[in-house]
Amino acid sequence: MKSTETIASLLHALLSNQTALAEAINDLTDWVESTGSAEIAQSVRDRLKPLKSNEAVIGHCVKELMRG
Repeated sequence: MKSTETIASLLHALLSNQTALAEAINDLTDWVESTGSAEIAQSVRDRLKPLKSNEAVIGHCVKELMRG
């Protein structure tokens, strides 16, 4: 496996992990909100926004690396 392919595979796995963690945190946030802690839930959602906004850029870069 070429170095570029290795890096692309690694970044793809990290992006998948990041997405899974964000989804799990969102599920927990929904639960926190349902217990009456709307302020905390909103704070968590605000802190997750950069993950979501960077997801497309990271995905695009990984695709470009995989193309070679």
